Amino acid sequence: MALPSGAQTCCFILTADRAGARAFYGGVLGLRVLSDDTHAITCDTGNGTPLRLTDHAGYAAGPRTVLG
Repeated sequence: MALPSGAQTCCFILTADRAGARAFYGGVLGLRVLSDDTHAITCDTGNGTPLRLTDHAGYAAGPRTVLG
């Protein structure tokens, strides 16, 4: 099944450390923060695809990259 022609893709990354994720993606990687609300921190990836950093209590990162 294909996405509708007007659909916009979005990336989600789970985090148990919201402040740390904002510091890393916004500070270290230099992504511009578009919004920060109760649902997620949304960053601009620079290519039109938003990146949403979403809280998930108890989440433990795996040994592999989550975004490439």
